[in-house]
Amino acid sequence: EEEVDMGDVVPDSIPPPDLPEGCGLPHARSLLPFLLSGVADEVEANGVNALALVEAVGAANDAALGVDGDGAATVSDESSRGDFGSEAAATLPPPFAGRPSAASRRLVRALLPSLLRGALTEVREWTSGKRNAGARLLGTVVSFAEASASRHLGDLMKEIVAAVGDDDRDTAERVVTAARVLGAHVSPFHWLPIALDHVVAEKASPATRASALVILAAMLRVAPPGSLAGEPMRALAAGLAGDAVRGSMDHPAVRAQLSAALANAVVGGGGACEPASGDLFRSFLQLRAAEGASAEGSEGAGSNPGVVSGGVGSTGPGGLPPAETSAAAKGIDDLARACGFSSAGELYSRHAESILGQLAVEQDGWQGDGPGQRTLGAFVLGAPPEVLRREMRSLGLILKCAMHRDREPALRLSLLRVLDAAFESRERGAAFEGVANEVVERMISESLIWKAGKTAAAVRYAAVVCLGTMLRNELCPRRDLLTAIQRGELLPQIGAALEEDYYADTRAAACHALAMLLERCGDRLTDEHRRYVYPELLKRMDDSRDEIRVMCAGVVAAFFRSMPWDYDETNVGYLLKGFLIHMDDPNPDVQEAVCRALEVAAAKKPDAVRESVRAARDTHRGRAYLDRADAAAVAAKEGGGAR
Repeated sequence: EEEVDMGDVVPDSIPPPDLPEGCGLPHARSLLPFLLSGVADEVEANGVNALALVEAVGAANDAALGVDGDGAATVSDESSRGDFGSEAAATLPPPFAGRPSAASRRLVRALLPSLLRGALTEVREWTSGKRNAGARLLGTVVSFAEASASRHLGDLMKEIVAAVGDDDRDTAERVVTAARVLGAHVSPFHWLPIALDHVVAEKASPATRASALVILAAMLRVAPPGSLAGEPMRALAAGLAGDAVRGSMDHPAVRAQLSAALANAVVGGGGACEPASGDLFRSFLQLRAAEGASAEGSEGAGSNPGVVSGGVGSTGPGGLPPAETSAAAKGIDDLARACGFSSAGELYSRHAESILGQLAVEQDGWQGDGPGQRTLGAFVLGAPPEVLRREMRSLGLILKCAMHRDREPALRLSLLRVLDAAFESRERGAAFEGVANEVVERMISESLIWKAGKTAAAVRYAAVVCLGTMLRNELCPRRDLLTAIQRGELLPQIGAALEEDYYADTRAAACHALAMLLERCGDRLTDEHRRYVYPELLKRMDDSRDEIRVMCAGVVAAFFRSMPWDYDETNVGYLLKGFLIHMDDPNPDVQEAVCRALEVAAAKKPDAVRESVRAARDTHRGRAYLDRADAAAVAAKEGGGAR
């Protein structure tokens, strides 16, 4: 027989000198990756068989090292959860039915750097099939690694944030699974700062920021109970409320994933949210504001000024979806409950001063329709009226500065929409009664000043609509309205809006606003004011749109209704002469509206009405409306209507 040179043989009991600590099997470094890939196989039966082999190899490794079962588990091998119940098991991918054995975990931990490098390399492959296999392998490796993965979080976070944006849905979902395993077993003290760095990265694109938020939300969802208390929650809240995230909220994916991250933080944090509730509340407010952002915008507003409360797709006041369907509004309610507050209103009350203080500092930098003034809008439309009333000094100052005539039209347009939405509710709008004079003279009146341009025209429209809503709901005391009129700017500005040639909707809105003004304080106008108003109304009765002429006839009726009983007959005659012509209009709606206004005039000036009707009989084609007006005048005279 051939002799064997025993000097060339290395005894099996002596491990090669380059084996890492904790690994006693010479070929584990090269063969274990194949077994782990088998655990991650798409065919579940293959995965189950491979998992059993990994468990057996782990036991063999312990035997080679002389380790006695689970007794040698080290602190670094333990999950941050302390125990391993059903919640932890639920984060594991197939084929795991429970926590892998301590022996297999020790073996994987010993070879973890090379195993992670291999998995992450595969996740970056060009072909989708290899990337998918890499994502499955990554989930398997971290399932064995548990808390030991904390040593490699820098590389892991970078790669999984990039990989979760994969075009292949299954690959992205498997990356999320790996993130959940990490979140369940690694303390947030380790992973949260790294995850937040990716979320708030200054130069990150919206798509990358959304991917980082996906990972953050996934890890928050499974964070061990109590692990977010203290500094982790404060850091999380401050990061999500920061400028970087706020500036990306126009991106739908960022909004969706931020909503998920905030919701998971509140659920996972519970009472630990209270110390950080200010920043969390601001984030929810910003999210609430951004929900209507896609339906707003200066471009859309300029092209269709008739939609003052938001653009196409908006379903609530101010462009915001109703609270019942808003994820952000629900989040605010959930945060209030988690903090132990009795209602969301208490949350608004607690943080109103700080929120408005932050916005006051920021408002100088607001440009156009941006996140800052949207957040202010969400606050105004969400806070209880008593909170608005209490904070009106600060709120009014912000509005006056942001709505100054020299600020950008798109910014003023957005805030006018907010005010109009607030005024639609009498209860909410009543909070502004104490500053009604400033609202009319500094916020609305300045926005009625004519400037060239499409957006400037939309601003004028929004301003006159806002004024009409305010007056309709009686939110401006008579003394404040009369003061604005006496100062000589408001009536001419409404008159200019009546002649707006850019948008017919502005003329219609001006008719409504003037009618409301006359109803509120028309009896206190001077003769000079009335001599200005009625010629403007007569001009508008010649409008090219019949619906505006009908509205204008209603304003004339309001003029007659509010004028004094002893108003000058000559001026009434001038008005009636130019107005009665339209009772012979081809459109019966216009005829009816004019006739009704004359019936109102007849109650106070029957003689003037009868004289005008008599003069028109020879020129009008029909007599029916003339007879109605004359009958109203006769009835008023017989009843002592004239004084």
